Amino acid sequence: MIDLCISYSAFWLTDYWYLSWVRDALFTLFGGLMLPLWFYPGWLAAICDYLPFKYAIYQPISVYLGRVPVSKIGMTFAFQTGWIVVLYALERFIWSRAKFKITVQGG
Repeated sequence: MIDLCISYSAFWLTDYWYLSWVRDALFTLFGGLMLPLWFYPGWLAAICDYLPFKYAIYQPISVYLGRVPVSKIGMTFAFQTGWIVVLYALERFIWSRAKFKITVQGG
């Protein structure tokens, strides 16, 4: 859903190539892709807790590795589901605006 929302921005931008770099940087930094979030300072880990990136990469791996207690796995799934709902609503909103912006060039 995050990729789709970012991809829709191509309707307003002329160059799209750098958005994939930004997306990768967000997932790398806030998703714990390069460094596990338990190594982050407290303030950065707190920021990551409010963003959806950790629920796409870090949190599923933490559950698999047993770093999340069994009692908190349900809460993890609830946060993931909540982010899916929020991102779906955002995607629908962006698409409702983007479909009027479509321009076909060429013959």
